[in-house]
Amino acid sequence: MSEHATPIRHIHVSDRGRFGATRLNADEHQQDALGYVADNRWMGLCLMRELLDTNVQWQAPTEVVDMTPIAAGVDVA
Repeated sequence: MSEHATPIRHIHVSDRGRFGATRLNADEHQQDALGYVADNRWMGLCLMRELLDTNVQWQAPTEVVDMTPIAAGVDVA
């Protein structure tokens, strides 16, 4: 995955027209990156490839209408 991820080294947070701003720099915090950005299509293909070797049951096309937390994870309806 690291081959397809771009490091976030600088972040600037502000609210246009308002007082105050925050700037973060990975180097100032002795970090290689503050996070990473990866291409969504590439990540989806990787996840699908891995899921094909599991017991996941596919229902497509479909939509999620409800999710309920349970002890073992989440019940999706």
